[in-house]
Amino acid sequence: MRVWPLLVLLGATPAWASHDWFGVDLCRSNPERMPPELAATDLPQPDSPGARLVASHCSQCHNLPGPGHHTADEWNQVVKNMIMLSEVTARFGGRPELMIPEADERTRILTYLKSHALRPLPEGADAPQAYLNACGDCHAPPDPGLHNANTWVSVIARMAGHRTIMAREPLDPLTAIKVLSYLSENAAPLPRGSFMTGRWLALTPVFVLVAFALWLLVASMKHRSFHVKQRRSV
Repeated sequence: MRVWPLLVLLGATPAWASHDWFGVDLCRSNPERMPPELAATDLPQPDSPGARLVASHCSQCHNLPGPGHHTADEWNQVVKNMIMLSEVTARFGGRPELMIPEADERTRILTYLKSHALRPLPEGADAPQAYLNACGDCHAPPDPGLHNANTWVSVIARMAGHRTIMAREPLDPLTAIKVLSYLSENAAPLPRGSFMTGRWLALTPVFVLVAFALWLLVASMKHRSFHVKQRRSV
């Protein structure tokens, strides 16, 4: 079997940077390509067979990825690449202890990931470029209808931390406002009885600006701290 052509082929994809080779911590050396760390208990339906298989197999060489890191279509190729690379790594890359999923386990893993995958922006959606750039930087831009306006505020705040982990620059205030404005205008309806009705809804822009001001401050501080630690570790 000719191994090097296969390695070169995989080197052109994110799959290549996702595995530990000869003791190199690729999550630290390639943070911009690694999934942010996720606890197994934070997976959707963490006690399901699919989640348990993902937790055990997909964290052997890198951080555990969430199903929302890719769309259903993307997971088809990602899982295929990961299994192929795991087999090569176990055989030729100094990792003979790697667990390789059996055929039925592969099916369960893919079914689980696709059932909880990121729902992408519909084709032809009139999304502003600021949103496409900011929310398509690490994964496909999500469908704004995936969450309601309340939930998007917390999701975007969480993504700010992920941007720091993946060595991305914090969003500037104007871009952040454009992103959340677009999401709020196209979000799923709020639940009945939500406090964001009437006069509260009218104050949403104020809450958005305050939330983003705090988020940007924290993200900027984390970003600077992250790069200081990176420089010290070199």
